[in-house]
Amino acid sequence: TAVRAYCAETGVATAQALNPALSNATTRQALGFSTSDLDGTYFLTANYSISNINANGIAEITVQNGSGADAPTDGPYLLRVDGSWGP
Repeated sequence: TAVRAYCAETGVATAQALNPALSNATTRQALGFSTSDLDGTYFLTANYSISNINANGIAEITVQNGSGADAPTDGPYLLRVDGSWGP
């Protein structure tokens, strides 16, 4: 949702030009995330990146192996535009 809103405000090309790392401060600020918004039990902000933003402003997100204790280590996984997950 944050990526789609950013695309609506600035245009898809501007969103596609963002640094794909969600650990990047400029990207987080542009999308309205605070430093720890994506931190959880298994994954940290540094584990997420934007893989692609399509012409409709919908993002694909890659999740690397988790950084937290007992985190999954069989990644990375991709959250695709259609909402499905895959390696």
